[in-house]
Amino acid sequence: FYLMVSASGADAENAVLCCRGRIGLVSEFHDSVLIMEFKCNRSAKAAIRQIRKKRYAGRYMQGGKKIFLIGINFSTEKRVPAEWKVETVKGDVVTSGRNPKNEDPKHEE
Repeated sequence: FYLMVSASGADAENAVLCCRGRIGLVSEFHDSVLIMEFKCNRSAKAAIRQIRKKRYAGRYMQGGKKIFLIGINFSTEKRVPAEWKVETVKGDVVTSGRNPKNEDPKHEE
């Protein structure tokens, strides 16, 4: 993900150290901050829960930018992102979903 985000021209940092752990990936734009956490064979909800529990957004709260929390779960069996969830710091769910390739056997590659 880091490669794709940075190749798009966005500012991106991976494994961002903070006092409560390491943020998977942070990408800052002029009006928003994307805080991403990745899990394998767990859930996007678990990734969002970690972002909230460890207060990863804290260091970005004073900047006046909209903050998005993004949880992404990967399937190691299928080798694809299996599930994702995007929320705002206020708890609004922006989007969530599942990768159909992860659920439907017809999509086996």
